[in-house]
Amino acid sequence: MKDYFFTKPSKITESEDRSKGRSLLKEILRLVRIYFLPWLGLHYIALYIGIMITFDGGLLAYFKLFAMPNGFMRAFEVMFDLFKNPIAYLLFTLASAFTIPIIYASSRRKDNLSVRALGLDRNHMWREIICGYFSGVTIVTAFMLVLVALGASIKLNSDVSWLLIAIYFILFLLQGFSEEQAFRGYFMTALARRQSLAVSIIISSVAFACLPSLAEPFPFLLF
Repeated sequence: MKDYFFTKPSKITESEDRSKGRSLLKEILRLVRIYFLPWLGLHYIALYIGIMITFDGGLLAYFKLFAMPNGFMRAFEVMFDLFKNPIAYLLFTLASAFTIPIIYASSRRKDNLSVRALGLDRNHMWREIICGYFSGVTIVTAFMLVLVALGASIKLNSDVSWLLIAIYFILFLLQGFSEEQAFRGYFMTALARRQSLAVSIIISSVAFACLPSLAEPFPFLLF
């Protein structure tokens, strides 16, 4: 366990040889610039296109909600209803996916990070994908079992087609890949060039937990 948290893997030591990296604050600000801001802007676009497609009256009617009693809460409901629409969900997922080439191009050009440093190592790719998938399924299943044990009622919607489930599954993998590339592939590796591995893991994990959560209310701050 000690070696896992304190011994840097070869992909990070190779990155240190290429570039010594920046200070902690500069690395955080760079993550905001090359991932968080593009992510936010792309999701703004996806949000408004989704509203135009799915909400009766389009974008103008959505804006008018804010002048009505309880309009702010209604606007939140509209946003969450978007995730029930396959087209809108596709837009949100593509918004996340478009951050992949942005991070890749920027980290390769400005940080001199190799493809391997970003987590795209062919040697054990399929083994790691399979292990990661089943780890995720295990965690989600355990969480659902805890909810059931605590008295929660879970019902399956019989109207949802298996094709739709398969589409959502593929899109979910694409979205997950973009987040892992940003926080594990780029950010953790960039931090570890000047910080210890343990500190890099902790900071990248906290950033992964906080940044998407902080971004959720942002579409409503425009009004």
